[in-house]
Amino acid sequence: VIIALGVVLAGKTSHADHIALAAAIHLQRISLDTRIPVIHQILTPRSLKEAMARVTVRGIEAAQAAMEMVRALRNL
Repeated sequence: VIIALGVVLAGKTSHADHIALAAAIHLQRISLDTRIPVIHQILTPRSLKEAMARVTVRGIEAAQAAMEMVRALRNL
């Protein structure tokens, strides 16, 4: 299982959303090509303060999802 975490600070334009979407699409492609599950959290907060408030929670959620995925794959 691959865990990918990212933060793209949002500005006044939609560039951050486009970058986050492109990253998510490419991570999905990596998963399909390698047959390895990819769990990702790509945040687009409006400030560094908001990013810091969210990043730890999202990282923990991604790690928990990865552990569940590993357990599920072992049972196949």
